[in-house]
Amino acid sequence: LTPFQWEHGSISDFTFKADQVWISCPQKGLIVYNRHTQHTKVLDQIAGLNLRSVNAVMKDREGNIWSGSKTGLSRTMGDAVEHIESLDPAGNVNILALSVDLRDRIWFSTSEGLFMRSYGNNGEAVVTQQLENSAFRKSTIISLYADHQGYIWAGLYGNGLLQINPTTNQIRHFNKELRNGNILSITGKEDLVWVATLGGGTSIHHDGQKYIVKNYSSEDGLSSDYIYQVFIDSQDRVWFATDGRGVSMLDASGFHHFSEGLESRVVYSVAEDARGNIWVTSQDNGVYYFDGRKFATVPEMRLRDNSVQSLTADGQGNLVTIHNYGIDVYDTDGKKMRYWGEETGIRDKHPNLNAVAKDKYGQLYFGTSKGIIKFSLSNEEDFSIPHATIDAVTIYGEPIDISGQRQLNYNEDNVTVHYLGFWYQNTGNLNYQYTLENYDLEWISTRNQDVTYSRLPPGDYIFKVKVSDSDDFNNAPESTFAFSISPPFWRTSTFYVLVVGFFVIGAYGLMRFRERRLLEDKLVLEARVEERTREIQLKTEEIQAQNEEILAQAEEIQGINENLEMLVKQRTEELEKKNQALEEYAFINAHKLRSPVASILGLLNLLSKTEMKEEDSKVIREHLQNSAEKLDEVVRSITKAIENADSRYS
Repeated sequence: LTPFQWEHGSISDFTFKADQVWISCPQKGLIVYNRHTQHTKVLDQIAGLNLRSVNAVMKDREGNIWSGSKTGLSRTMGDAVEHIESLDPAGNVNILALSVDLRDRIWFSTSEGLFMRSYGNNGEAVVTQQLENSAFRKSTIISLYADHQGYIWAGLYGNGLLQINPTTNQIRHFNKELRNGNILSITGKEDLVWVATLGGGTSIHHDGQKYIVKNYSSEDGLSSDYIYQVFIDSQDRVWFATDGRGVSMLDASGFHHFSEGLESRVVYSVAEDARGNIWVTSQDNGVYYFDGRKFATVPEMRLRDNSVQSLTADGQGNLVTIHNYGIDVYDTDGKKMRYWGEETGIRDKHPNLNAVAKDKYGQLYFGTSKGIIKFSLSNEEDFSIPHATIDAVTIYGEPIDISGQRQLNYNEDNVTVHYLGFWYQNTGNLNYQYTLENYDLEWISTRNQDVTYSRLPPGDYIFKVKVSDSDDFNNAPESTFAFSISPPFWRTSTFYVLVVGFFVIGAYGLMRFRERRLLEDKLVLEARVEERTREIQLKTEEIQAQNEEILAQAEEIQGINENLEMLVKQRTEELEKKNQALEEYAFINAHKLRSPVASILGLLNLLSKTEMKEEDSKVIREHLQNSAEKLDEVVRSITKAIENADSRYS
């Protein structure tokens, strides 16, 4: 343990926040001891609340410090944001310019002159007015710079530049050496000091004894003589933010001018991040990144207000901007934004142009219309982000216990989920995304803090919600609520099992019935088949017998046919012979029989037509007798011929 002198009385409670110890002292209030700087400061009030009777102190997961007393509860973000408003004897708290010297003293100017704020050994803040016995006591100082030797450089409005030795109160006045006496910005590096004026830029090399002053204007290579700010980067290049001509840069090879990509060429501030990249602010157009040739915007850098009054980098290399809505911080490594605004009391304090300073610890100080804002992320354990939580769930408007049974009936299908975003830094600027697994197809963005799902079908669901102070939800933690909606009985597995069982039993019974019927039908069929088989066998035998009979008949018919063929042959031969006999008969009839017949017919005709004498009739009778005998002989020859034929074929 490292002991240190304690002069604040009894301690009632304490807590740790990074390098700080927050201590509650009933006699003094809230004491903050920085173990890194070994500085102690007393906070006797926060947001108007008296802390003299604090007896308890606690730090939440966001890094907020809560202090409890008999009169109430107060919260502060710790040393990340500190409002320095008690600046007595300065009556006007509109800070025009400020700087922090090597002894952690804050030098600031108002319309009333130059002041210095420091902490005494007891941790109490003391403000003293400077230049009281000089001709510049009431001069309007619009820029301040503390160099590495401890000198304070003060830029006057229209009256040049002052170099102040805080130890001896000696003042060196630069006016005639400068092209213009309106000093808008002062910066430096080791023995080199640069000032921006309305007549160009001026460099001053000094070693405490010798001063070399050199002026630069548009005639020397600057793009404009109206310079809002001058900035020296890590490569010793000097950047000039001009009014209407973009940015000029001076290196070993001379001046270079850049304006491509800038929507407005009125540039107010220049800054460098941890990687050596150059960033600028343009009038009413936000912040631009310089890629070495031209300027471009960065989509991930989403500012709440594009009218940036000051741009700088903190000790961790984060880009810090301040505007009328508060402070926006861009983490260049993680490409994430973080915001401080109304919840931290910044929003109502309008910052002045380029009224910004950084101490040796990387802590930033901004001059506003209502005092000084000290801003530091070095005392943050983590880059805290808002967290979402599910506050309540209602079914048809009736709340349910979300910590208990999450099984809903089938008719409890109208579900409303209420959720909150816990983040004290900027509660009013929170955006939400939610989705219902197994129902929503994608994440849905909203600023509402509840969502209703009606007529949800039975199933298992997981509601997820996350919150962000921007529209970037990539690293936002999720809060979930799982629930199930039971299907109605007729859509349950039990019912399906019963139905299936019923159908199985019915099917089994039907199958058994069908088996019995099939068995009976089989027996009947077998009997019929057997009977039919017997009939077929009988028919087969009958057919076989008929076939045999037919074969026998066929053989008989074949014999008959053969016999008939023989008879036909014989008959044919007989007929041929008879034909020959008939031919002979025909020949006889034609040649032998015709002649006597004709004679007989002629004689008979003659007898019928004439009257003959006896002698003549005798002759005719004789002729008839001869013809008849001839005819008889012919007939006998025919008969004989036929008999001879019959005898040959009988």
